[in-house]
Amino acid sequence: MVGWEILRGTMLVQVAASDMGLVPANRLDGLVLTGSDVVADMRNRVHVGDKILLGDRERYLHENATAEAPFGYRADERNLLPTVGSVGPDTDPVLRELEAQEHAAAVLTPTGLIAAGDIRTLRRALNLFARHRDDRLVLALPLGTGWLRSAWFPDFKKLLLSTEGPKALSFQGRDDPFDEEQSVAKLADMLDGATDLGIVRTGLAGVGAFALGAAFTAIGLTADQRHIPVPADTEPPKNLVLVRAFLSFHDAGDLNLALDPESDLAHCPCDVCGPDQPLNRFHGTDTKHADAHNLAVLKMLADELAEYPTRAHRTEWWLSECEEAHARLEELNARQVSRAQLEIPPQLQQWAKLRS
Repeated sequence: MVGWEILRGTMLVQVAASDMGLVPANRLDGLVLTGSDVVADMRNRVHVGDKILLGDRERYLHENATAEAPFGYRADERNLLPTVGSVGPDTDPVLRELEAQEHAAAVLTPTGLIAAGDIRTLRRALNLFARHRDDRLVLALPLGTGWLRSAWFPDFKKLLLSTEGPKALSFQGRDDPFDEEQSVAKLADMLDGATDLGIVRTGLAGVGAFALGAAFTAIGLTADQRHIPVPADTEPPKNLVLVRAFLSFHDAGDLNLALDPESDLAHCPCDVCGPDQPLNRFHGTDTKHADAHNLAVLKMLADELAEYPTRAHRTEWWLSECEEAHARLEELNARQVSRAQLEIPPQLQQWAKLRS
């Protein structure tokens, strides 16, 4: 099957080319492979039989979108995807190469970063996409810090929902953009009634978005693939561990201080963790072991969601799970005496309150 519809109902792993060997074939539904050499990387990967659905060459990390060139080049008025032989200064050769890849069932537009409040550029990208849309094409909308908390959100939502066709939204932030106040409620508002919105380069918000009706999601393998980093962010990478009982990522060092290795909460039912491997076993800055565990937990969540036949059932299950996870964290912190407390992530607090 060729075309973006192959993405509908999928939960993907977003991963840098250098890390793609860390994703087992049975984890989630496919890959969003990132990097400036994504075409070559996709060619190399297909030889070992892995199914790759999307390639993202991360133009938004280096360029801002403008109304004149939202995709980094002046779009051809006849076809947004240039054909073989038409590549020149006014077209994008990477899109042509992606189109030529038989394993690339869908292609992301190489959109630059759209600054918060830049309605003109957003409208231009949507208009070009609507005019030249191809069944394989997915409009990538990398959004700068502030879109979800700004006064522009109503116009932003209206523009999104009034333009047909698949769109892949990603958000910039220093950490998780959905930790920002009201961001989860606005995500839910945006997905209400939408049929073609995907959320990519995200974290646990991707699971929640999937439950609430996102057409597809892509969850980052590593912390830097779960949001668009802000420029000049010099903080060292964190070794984050996804705890199923808490439905949230926590720093490995914090878990070591907070969890009693003999307690039930320190043990995980995923297929990477065994009965003798507590969650506070992760140490140092090497994230590979935690990443493998995190993928296994995400697979569990995806399988649990798949058991619910309707969007309403999935939404109810997810919000109920978030309420219970929030309560577990509160209970853990309330009884901590000799051990440190764990921070309750703002995003989890928002999910837990969304049903009320």
